[in-house]
Amino acid sequence: GLRKWFDINKSLGPLHLARAGCEWYDTGRIGLLLDAAVDLGGLHLGLSGLGVSFAPFDPKHAHPHFVLRGIEVRFRGGPVTIGGALFETTIAGAEAGAAITQYDGMLTLRAGDFTVTAFGAYALVAGAPSLFVYGVLHRELGGSPAFRVYGLAAGFGYNRRLKLPAVDQVEEFPLVKAASDPNWLDPAKTSAPGAKETKPRTDRDTVRAVLERLHAFVPPAPGQYWLAAGVRFNSFEMVDSFALLSVSFGSEFSISVLGVSRITIPAKLAPGQTPLCRADLALRAEFNPTVGEFSVQAQLGPASYVFSAACKLTGGFAFCTWFKEPNKGVQGPNKGDFVISLGGYAANFKRPAHYPLVPRLALDWVVTPQVRITGELYFALTPRCIMAGGRLSAVYDGGWVRAWFTAYADFLIAWKPYHYEARFGVLIGASATIRINLLFVKISKTFTFQLGADLAVAGPPFAGTARVHFYIVSFTINFGGERAPQRKIDWAEFRSSFLPADDAVCTANVSRGLLRERGAGDAAIPVVNAHELALDVHTQVPCTAIRWLFNGQVIGAKTLEAKTLDAPSAPLGVAMVDAPDTSLKVSELDVDITLEGAAGVPPHFNAEALYEAFPKALWSCAGDKSEGDLVTHAAAGVRLQTAPTLRGTVVVPAEGPESVTPPPCRPWRAMKQATPPRRPEASLGSLIAGDPAIEARRAAVLAVLRAITPRPLHDVDLTRTATRADTVFRSQPRFGGAGEGLRRPKVLDA
Repeated sequence: GLRKWFDINKSLGPLHLARAGCEWYDTGRIGLLLDAAVDLGGLHLGLSGLGVSFAPFDPKHAHPHFVLRGIEVRFRGGPVTIGGALFETTIAGAEAGAAITQYDGMLTLRAGDFTVTAFGAYALVAGAPSLFVYGVLHRELGGSPAFRVYGLAAGFGYNRRLKLPAVDQVEEFPLVKAASDPNWLDPAKTSAPGAKETKPRTDRDTVRAVLERLHAFVPPAPGQYWLAAGVRFNSFEMVDSFALLSVSFGSEFSISVLGVSRITIPAKLAPGQTPLCRADLALRAEFNPTVGEFSVQAQLGPASYVFSAACKLTGGFAFCTWFKEPNKGVQGPNKGDFVISLGGYAANFKRPAHYPLVPRLALDWVVTPQVRITGELYFALTPRCIMAGGRLSAVYDGGWVRAWFTAYADFLIAWKPYHYEARFGVLIGASATIRINLLFVKISKTFTFQLGADLAVAGPPFAGTARVHFYIVSFTINFGGERAPQRKIDWAEFRSSFLPADDAVCTANVSRGLLRERGAGDAAIPVVNAHELALDVHTQVPCTAIRWLFNGQVIGAKTLEAKTLDAPSAPLGVAMVDAPDTSLKVSELDVDITLEGAAGVPPHFNAEALYEAFPKALWSCAGDKSEGDLVTHAAAGVRLQTAPTLRGTVVVPAEGPESVTPPPCRPWRAMKQATPPRRPEASLGSLIAGDPAIEARRAAVLAVLRAITPRPLHDVDLTRTATRADTVFRSQPRFGGAGEGLRRPKVLDA
């Protein structure tokens, strides 16, 4: 609708009227608005957009609606200072849906050296509340010299998602900044030095600026929740740190750590003195099984230096691995890939999109106005190669004379077969400019001297090229003979270098349904829930065929030739093996299920193929030109799980659970519904607690439950049940499969 404001700026005692307004809505409602404030002593309470709306021409909808679009509060009395605000805003809806109305707020309390800051937001999304609250305490709480606590932080989100910032944004992330910097939202700080009216920084404008930055990081997300806890501490008066641990759960699950550290050496100096070294480090670590990624990233801040504030340090570190488990036989897109990088990657390395960006480990030192030294280093390890390198440069600029020096080195190393490439270079130069003034003629001439050499080597066998350039003359020298083709290895060397021991090439584990293990070590026997049982068989070699057998007889098979196995992203092979044909022709995985005394009976298992990613350096054909370092979606095993129709019972003899032999499974569908028995002449209480035979059978069942459940079972006392026998067990018994939940009947017999 339309809105019109009228300035008032009048005070009536403690009441200050700033402005009044009116609104006209398309629905025919009329609204009256007021901006006002109350000042009582040191308390200031401001109300923004306080209003009421009603429909004057529609009696059915004439009831008023009250609104309040913002509250500002300030209090200063003695050592106590309070400042905060709550305001209405419009944000994007849950998971980028329709826009919704949200209330953002912040409150800061300070009393002496005790400072608490809390901020949060509330919204109603699809009729359900969505909110988050985050609070920070700034106060020294004590501890040892190695870990002395100076502050705490905690928060939670309900129907909210917590999105992590990039590593270079961690230091300015509001949840981290509010806890790591006590002065960031200090209510004692004024908006302008020497201002006539002292206003805390936590007024409406500051609150809005801070919380608007959080809209993108803590958006509404129905079904998603998070908890966070942090601590700010100091170690030996040299390292100030803050670490925030958060756990997100609900529709997705992840565990993350955000942190910042600042090291200053020496720590305590007189005013005006500069520390020898300062390093600001930001940390971001996340474990996200939903995406299938574990990553740790760290990066130096722009204020880091060594020796002098003019000697700047930059750089970063990253370790990432991708492990998403197969879902219905389909792997995560990057499963099996990993990267470790310190300072980034080689210039000629094509970084995959899922690899993180890592800045160079670099030094930039302006020693004097005339002398500047720069340098950089990097190292990276991927499934395909190792790379490392560095560069050092020094420049002297004296105006009319200049001199420079540059040296660099880059390495690329592959393993098994051993192969390397390296480049080295050095450049030395100088220039001088001579200027002569003859009356009205100015003559300027620059003389340049430069000598450089570049060396490129590769092997084995060792061979390379050297290039020398002197001013305008250059020449190239080849040495070591012709470049030999990549050395091949035999299968025995490949097997001993890249495959584990024979008994570890294939592994089997219970992926679902494990209750506990009886015994320890190699003699441990798994106790499983047969109705949820899933067995995963993995192999370290990609498969061209998978067969599963029962007592030695093939009952199912999948092969690449028959196209029942999905094709991998690239042809499988062993290119480094010395063979005429390097393609992987036959790699069969056989899984045999053995059941004693049941030859020829099909097992109650369903089977599906599992897919993973394998390094191309090991498992690709010669001449493969496909992109990436991995052969993705290659068959690597089979998952066997009990069929959905498997339902059965176990008969327990009275002598105890150790001698139990499970009988063949019987589907519940083959059992007939029990005929309701007539009400016995004896009381139910006597049947429950008075029959020795029933008690013996009950004790045997209880012994089995104690043997298979991971938690201890207490003795069962049915005395109270027996005394209330007339009011229990009134409904007829109903059958259901083990593990199935029975629906509660709509009508219960009283």
